Amino acid sequence: MSPPALAGTRPQPTGSFGLRDLGFVLGIAALYAVTGRLGLLLAQTQENATLIWAPTGLALAALVLLGPRHWPGVFIGAAITNATIGTPVGALVGITLGNTLEAIVGWALLTKVATLQPGFARLRDVLAFLFFGVLLSTTVSATIGVGSLALAGEVDAASFGTVWSIWWLGDAGGAAVVAPLILVVVEGRPSWRRVLGSGESWAAMLVLCGLMALAFTGVLAEAWLSLLFALLAFPIVVWVGLRLGPRGAVLAGTVAGAFAVVGTARGHGPLVGAGGFDLFVLWAYVFALGTVAMILAAAIAEAEDEAVARRRGDEERARMAEQLQHIQRLDSLGLLAGGIAHDFNNFLLAIRGNAELMKNHPELARTRGDELLGAIERASDQAAELCGQLLTYAGQSHPERAPADLEALVKEMAPLLETSTGRGVTLALETERVPAVLGDRTQLRQVVMNLVLNAAQSMGEGGGTVRIRLSTREVSEAELREGFMASEGPAGRYVVLTVTDEGCGMAPEVVERIFDPFFTTKREGRGLGMPSVLGIVRAHDAAIKVRSVVDQGSTFEVLLPALEGVALQLAEELEPPAQADDVTEPSPDRAETVLLAEDNDHVRAVTRMVLESAGFAVVLATSGAEAVERFEADPTAIDVLLFDVKMPGMSGPAALRKIHAIAPAFPAVLMSGYDEGLTQDLPDTPFIHKPFELEELVEMLREAMRERQR
Repeated sequence: MSPPALAGTRPQPTGSFGLRDLGFVLGIAALYAVTGRLGLLLAQTQENATLIWAPTGLALAALVLLGPRHWPGVFIGAAITNATIGTPVGALVGITLGNTLEAIVGWALLTKVATLQPGFARLRDVLAFLFFGVLLSTTVSATIGVGSLALAGEVDAASFGTVWSIWWLGDAGGAAVVAPLILVVVEGRPSWRRVLGSGESWAAMLVLCGLMALAFTGVLAEAWLSLLFALLAFPIVVWVGLRLGPRGAVLAGTVAGAFAVVGTARGHGPLVGAGGFDLFVLWAYVFALGTVAMILAAAIAEAEDEAVARRRGDEERARMAEQLQHIQRLDSLGLLAGGIAHDFNNFLLAIRGNAELMKNHPELARTRGDELLGAIERASDQAAELCGQLLTYAGQSHPERAPADLEALVKEMAPLLETSTGRGVTLALETERVPAVLGDRTQLRQVVMNLVLNAAQSMGEGGGTVRIRLSTREVSEAELREGFMASEGPAGRYVVLTVTDEGCGMAPEVVERIFDPFFTTKREGRGLGMPSVLGIVRAHDAAIKVRSVVDQGSTFEVLLPALEGVALQLAEELEPPAQADDVTEPSPDRAETVLLAEDNDHVRAVTRMVLESAGFAVVLATSGAEAVERFEADPTAIDVLLFDVKMPGMSGPAALRKIHAIAPAFPAVLMSGYDEGLTQDLPDTPFIHKPFELEELVEMLREAMRERQR
């Protein structure tokens, strides 16, 4: 249950004083007069000063709940009460003003200064009420009231202090006992169904009433026995407060306090001695009886509210995290779709372009048909390879599992790894005899290769050491679920493949996305290496963890379930490293030369042939930066630019802007398998979408050159 609204901030009635307000005023006045007359039955020393003045608590609670505009009810009730006992007119006016100001001052202190919540569900509310409502505001009525009686000659100087003390104690007792009772009845907690519907509530109240009756009705002759029962009431009241919250504490304290006050006033109980009773001792007993339970109940309620708030905060954080994950999944899905579209458009362009060349140029088909068909075949193979990588990432590939010796596999791969990582990179193998694992050896080699190449690329031209370590470890379920991805296996013995580099490291947001397809921070590659690793890990019921610190390097840890007692030597031959394509140079006798910048080998090759068949000479570049270098080397040798938009490092638009800084308005065409929106900052540059008609491309290039001549 959430705590009630702040009384000090709840909207107070505005507008004219209506019948509803008049009804409240008359009700307050009537209750004030009735409870006042009952309270005067306990008057001591002076008939206007009583042991407990219930109207003080009534008036204070009424203004806190209903607002200060209902103060006339307090004024009328106080006037009636004092008039019925023959109080002189002058003193009556002073006492009535004191009673009214007491309620208004208490309301202001509690709602404006302390921002009291009437349900007493916070410890600060209980303490604020005791200080402002019980101890401080009650001095107003005692001071003005006794002063008025003194001026009227009803109280002499010798008894002024005694009367003031009794008056103040009576008002404080009324505020401490009656006001909390009214406030928790209206806005307290827990629900009345829980309080009244609980058998332990009734049992506790019966026990409490029995103890107080034995202590304060005079049925026990021995004073020490009466005192014992009076003290036994404390644990009962406290227990009720802890079990039933503020409402239970206040009800129990009120019942116990009523027994104590009435019984003591009638001369019964442990607080009455040979010379009567000590008013301060009675007040301290009643005050302590109620407030101790209220303080404990408020502390428990506050702790419950904090627990509810924490739980709601946790639920809200979990909901926000789920929404963030959903957004990230959508972002990853968009990246995946865009990457697939881009790569497949390139493959389709290579296939379609070569097919159109063979269809529209029979002579070219006769002289270079094998080359054109080979390009189509290579593009188809790479498209199939892309599909395979996506299936591997999705964990839907079907590995051919067999016992595999991971130690032998890594050692067999060492020469290839050293060749592939490039200069400046040192491989450090730290292997030990490990159990065999059940897996597809081709896919396991792919995992090792991708992790090592990723580590080597992270160290850049400066180089460094890539450490490959094999070990065996007992892994608990808690460790598997903490930090590892794709882990659904049981606890047990695992072979651990660890690859550590000394590279640039990754920021946390990069680590979170490193396994997203087509997400890459490298200049080369399509961003499917690490997703493929994750897919292979999934397919092998394995687990992977990434730890990375910016400028301190990264560590990838792969756990593979161990096959105890199995160890095999691998005899597979290693595949030779792939060779880079040569870059073709333009024919020297071509009059119109195209500078073609395209990072995809197939697209670059088929586009070159299309352009050459149309009579162009072609200068090739594999990146935007290389295109700028080739243009700067001899701008007069180039007639038109044809740049792919998305390229590693410097993009096509960025390269074009650099060239336009050298040669403004130089004719150019941009092409891409992505949306044309990528070139919106170059609105005057023609754009052609992949895959395109070859004749359309040729016509667009010629039109760009004609525009320059105009």
